Amino acid sequence: MAPFAAISRAGQLAVAMSAGPRKGLVLVQNPPSIPTLLVARALTWLSDGAALVIDWHNFGYTVSALPTRNRSSSWERLIYTLLWIESGFCPCGLLHS
Repeated sequence: MAPFAAISRAGQLAVAMSAGPRKGLVLVQNPPSIPTLLVARALTWLSDGAALVIDWHNFGYTVSALPTRNRSSSWERLIYTLLWIESGFCPCGLLHS
């Protein structure tokens, strides 16, 4: 169910972020990186010259990797997916806080 929820949220976020006037700056807070970073990067790429600013409160993969009782292989895959997304999107931000 989680992948479907993430896809649904991504669609809702994309509609909300693309509404209104053209954006010159897109500020996102991380975490959550799924789907926020993906949608924000797509929006800045599609709109000419919009800058992406990422407010890094934490890395989502480090928070997700905190000790839990029920660690499954799918949970480990999620942590590595978060690591891949966040490390891949670090260079995409014009500014970081």
